[in-house]
Amino acid sequence: MRMNGRLSWGVILIAAGILFLLDSAGVLNIGEFISLFWPLLLVLWGAWVLWGRTRAKQETVVVSGPLADIGIGRRVEEFSTDRVSSANVLGDVRSRIVSASFAGGTLSSVMGDVEADLTGAMLATGEQLLKLDTVMGDVEILLPPNTAFSVTGDAVMGKVVAGTESRKGFFPSLEYATPGYKDAARRIRIDASTVMGEVSVRQKAG
Repeated sequence: MRMNGRLSWGVILIAAGILFLLDSAGVLNIGEFISLFWPLLLVLWGAWVLWGRTRAKQETVVVSGPLADIGIGRRVEEFSTDRVSSANVLGDVRSRIVSASFAGGTLSSVMGDVEADLTGAMLATGEQLLKLDTVMGDVEILLPPNTAFSVTGDAVMGKVVAGTESRKGFFPSLEYATPGYKDAARRIRIDASTVMGEVSVRQKAG
């Protein structure tokens, strides 16, 4: 049986609730339990995360709709809506955007990569804003050829690449805009950040 994000969190919350009930009843001391078994808990947690990533490589999970639920594990989503919004915990957010009038949105993960493929999308008229961020992981945006775009990218430790510009090290920050950006009828402003990882904005070869 495959658990989705909400069911996974539900199981975790039920298990935590049972432990606290046992602690309140004097049957179990949570402090002693954690001190004795925390290495095993870390091993089980790591095995769970790796198992989820292994299954994700074997399966393609497509979630339709403008807002994906928050869950655990890799998420592959396709958006045909004008705006996108997706968040995840302990897993990647990989989005393919095919909107005919894309107007931006937000994509984020707590521990995982965030990817946005806009090569199949058409921007709405005017300036659109797309925000992407992750705590530990890479942020990658792939744009159609000849797209007018600007980037505000930063990291605490890692690398930021956009167009012909690149910054790396501690607290790298980068501001970049394609020539003629402000005068373009359709343009996208990208705000991307990571605590530890790489931010990369690139265009598909025309």
